[in-house]
Amino acid sequence: MLGKAMQATLYAHRLKTVLQHTVVDLGLTMSIDDETAKVSLSDNDAVLVETASALGIQVDIQKSTNATTVTFYR
Repeated sequence: MLGKAMQATLYAHRLKTVLQHTVVDLGLTMSIDDETAKVSLSDNDAVLVETASALGIQVDIQKSTNATTVTFYR
């Protein structure tokens, strides 16, 4: 695979761990965007929504021409 960039992957179980601690346990609001990321949040919106739903938290997804911003909150 020389010369090819590896596809970045958003893992639901890792996201769930971060959201559990940050949003559920600490009560913080967390926003992420993909403007300079190796993974597209808009391509993973199903994972984002399903993970938030499983934790009982709210999610707001805002798409623009340059980036997708996702905010998780109680």
